Amino acid sequence: MRRAALYVQGRIVLGDSHLEAYHKLTICEQKKSVVSGTFDTDTEEFESEQVIDHFYDKELILIRHGKSDEPNEPDPVISSVGDEQIRKLVSVLETFDLKDFVGVTSPLLRCLQSALILHELLNIDFRVQPGVMEFPFFLDEDQKYRLQNHHSKFPHFEWPTKEDWILNKECGCK
Repeated sequence: MRRAALYVQGRIVLGDSHLEAYHKLTICEQKKSVVSGTFDTDTEEFESEQVIDHFYDKELILIRHGKSDEPNEPDPVISSVGDEQIRKLVSVLETFDLKDFVGVTSPLLRCLQSALILHELLNIDFRVQPGVMEFPFFLDEDQKYRLQNHHSKFPHFEWPTKEDWILNKECGCK
């Protein structure tokens, strides 16, 4: 179903008419640049007459991995405390509609273990993306580190490669 919509400051405001949507804006928002368009509530698609103002309304949920007992190790496992942190987070995440949600995780072991808990308890699919990995702080300037690819331990996830990653201080991951 298409509804009248206004987009302002990263927010979509809906109404039966553009005037109704406008009256839902705060006074501050009314003074900002407002884009008028329509919103399809089935596809969550915002569309205006300008091609650049066509997008889908999506939410991002950012989660940090569970605590590790050995934070100075290059690829530590999560601790029992970290495991419990992620399990407690599940009760919060259950309040969101996650049916079409796809998770992205770093290839670091503590991140994969955290993602696996979310996968098992919330049925979230995950893609492994080395680009979201933390900077390898433990390396000296010219030092390299071979990060083991854990694809065989986490076969439920989508992996870009089965090869190990070579980390260096300058650019992270290659």
